[in-house]
Amino acid sequence: MKDCLDNESLPKPDKIIEIIKKKNEWIIKALVYTNCCQGFLADVSVNNDDTINLMFINYGMYCSCSCPFEISYKFRIEPFDDLSKIKFVSINGETKTKL
Repeated sequence: MKDCLDNESLPKPDKIIEIIKKKNEWIIKALVYTNCCQGFLADVSVNNDDTINLMFINYGMYCSCSCPFEISYKFRIEPFDDLSKIKFVSINGETKTKL
């Protein structure tokens, strides 16, 4: 949670800001804009066998400002054939970004 002093006058679209692919782990960093007074839970799913879908769910109090939050997802990677099928990352089922 953040104070409204850190708020954005107009929320910007959520976006992927960095993808780090190492041999045994992937780190995906996203910048999301959501209500400053709420916390959120993060989750992930794989959609259509080619898209990692980063999800976040808001909870808590509501205030009249939006703030940017950086979320980092860290995955331990085990080698398997389907890993090469992953081509996109989406945020809450929306914006797609090529890996």
